[in-house]
Amino acid sequence: MRPGAALIAWAAILLFPAAAESWEIVFPSEGTLFDDVPFLNLVAERPPRASGVERIDVRVNGRLVETIDLTERGHAGSFLCRGLRVEPGPVTLRVEASGPDGDRRTEVREVRVFVRSLLNPGSRNAPPGFAGKPFHTPEKERRCSGCHRMDPSPGDRKPSEPKMSSCFACHRRIVAFREAHGPAAVWDCLSCHDPESRPARYATAQPNSAVCYECHRRQAEERNKLPYIHGPTSTGKCTICHSPHGTDNPFWLKKPVWDLCTACHAEKADGRHVVAGFVFGETHPTRGRPDPTRPGKDLSCASCHNPHSAPSKFLWNFGVTRRLDLCRVCHKK
Repeated sequence: MRPGAALIAWAAILLFPAAAESWEIVFPSEGTLFDDVPFLNLVAERPPRASGVERIDVRVNGRLVETIDLTERGHAGSFLCRGLRVEPGPVTLRVEASGPDGDRRTEVREVRVFVRSLLNPGSRNAPPGFAGKPFHTPEKERRCSGCHRMDPSPGDRKPSEPKMSSCFACHRRIVAFREAHGPAAVWDCLSCHDPESRPARYATAQPNSAVCYECHRRQAEERNKLPYIHGPTSTGKCTICHSPHGTDNPFWLKKPVWDLCTACHAEKADGRHVVAGFVFGETHPTRGRPDPTRPGKDLSCASCHNPHSAPSKFLWNFGVTRRLDLCRVCHKK
């Protein structure tokens, strides 16, 4: 080795001694599969002080989402924990550690995960090799237990305030929406998540309608009386359409009603109804006009169709079983 090259190599060791082996992304693991989550938690070991690292850049799919100055107060712990907003599909999480103003060699840690969503055609199926790898396993919990309470406490059932919940510190962003679901809104997480589940704790029973119907009993009774059930409802997976935590849409829908329905019924996405001829020309609109049966609201698929169950195979509202009776609900003449 030339003398100049040796000097450069020793300088790199002094600036980042053994950095390649000294820190890692703890969660998520490479190849983790998530089911339709708007946020996921990134947990990374903080590079040791001796490495000269003063700045951390966090990127999601190449986009810089946060720069963390490790010299500031409040960043003295052993781990970096961040809730990151993600979209359905492939997600690359990248953590870059560097010296002041990036003037020293940067160390990078990167993992690829996949967020599956049945409501987005491009992300309904994960690539081969991706699988669920939950956080709440004994090994991962041990690594975080120095700062976080991993075992449930009596106060976790209907805590007096959010910060009293064991879950709040890491999961506070799950209700950062206009509409928060009741149990999540009061941080009664254990009403749905089982602290005794294994191999990972805090799982929910599947199909999740078994959990939902514990509170929504009236809806369950009404649906069981009707002969025709909408596909997602029949699977018992309420979370296909509803978020169990919160969204910006009424009824905790994952998308506005019209967008939600056309995510599966793409043939209706031209915004017009397939029934021709009556009032508005070639076809009947499905949005962009007032709903005669719901003052102050616009037409949507749910104006005529029940999203859960009905006496008609077309899931018509108002208890009707004949097309003409449905039309007469609005068109009185």
